[in-house]
Amino acid sequence: MAEGHPQKNVYCDGIFDMCHIGHQNLFRNASKLGTHVFVGVVGDKDANNYKRPPIMTAAEREAQVLGCKHVDKVISNALCFGMTEEFLKEHDIHVCAVGQEYFDRFPNPDDDPYYKVPRKLGIAVPLPRFDGLSTSELIRRACERMSPDWKATALTVPTELAESSHSKLSDDYETRELLDTPRKNVYCDGIFDMCHIGHQNLFRNASKLGTHVFVGVVGDKDANNYKRPPIMTAAEREAQVLGCKHVDKVISNALCFGMTEEFLKEHDIHVCAVGQEYFDRFPNPDDDPYYKVPRKLGIAVPLPRFDGLSTSELIQRIQDRFPLDQEAGK
Repeated sequence: MAEGHPQKNVYCDGIFDMCHIGHQNLFRNASKLGTHVFVGVVGDKDANNYKRPPIMTAAEREAQVLGCKHVDKVISNALCFGMTEEFLKEHDIHVCAVGQEYFDRFPNPDDDPYYKVPRKLGIAVPLPRFDGLSTSELIRRACERMSPDWKATALTVPTELAESSHSKLSDDYETRELLDTPRKNVYCDGIFDMCHIGHQNLFRNASKLGTHVFVGVVGDKDANNYKRPPIMTAAEREAQVLGCKHVDKVISNALCFGMTEEFLKEHDIHVCAVGQEYFDRFPNPDDDPYYKVPRKLGIAVPLPRFDGLSTSELIQRIQDRFPLDQEAGK
């Protein structure tokens, strides 16, 4: 660390189930308060007794939080109630980023069962609540899909996500432009619905193939006609992908089928990170309706499929947790 800039550790905590753009927004705001962001993730025992049992395990939630930009360290089994001075000292915490709602609900710090200690110590800083996407909203949408009467409709996009552009750059993209290393842009694409640790694993592996990772996110029209309509809008999916580590740039309305040489040139793509399954399904590149061009150009590199969590698995867990009311379905 540069001389004259002492480390200032900022702490925030939560359950972070299906870690989404609301949580990523919290991490970004917390990062403005110091030099490092430490995120406490509540363990399974406490999380299961708070509001509703989470869809994801503690290990999954921790991994996904650690895969987000601005997060330097994850603290397991974080305190759900009663932050203590011992905990703050043990983890060398200098600032606590606390939701504004706790200051509103408990004007007197002595009444706050969560953040009484950091507030009385004067190290608690209020942060505004993100009013857009929430875990409850994602669950609600997934449950709605279970209804036999459900039809794909336009979703309301949070104001801060409404602006659409051809591409979006990460916060540190310009800084990385100053590096002397020759550019080698790696491209991967997908729908990335409820962007999770499987997707983060893809971005991490793709980053090993070059200097910058460009991620193409398929737009709503094509995504709605592929397999199943996504839970999240294109704007939400793009924002969440951009909030992941290793992602330098998001390309909107990515091609769902038929990668072209013109697209590769337009976006200055040097390597295409392609799932191994496409090489297995289409041994002859001429038969590949997705990546024929990069494969024939010799710039397609196969990456193994992540066999852990998937979007389908998340949706299945939600459906198992909140089964469709049989009477309502009649």
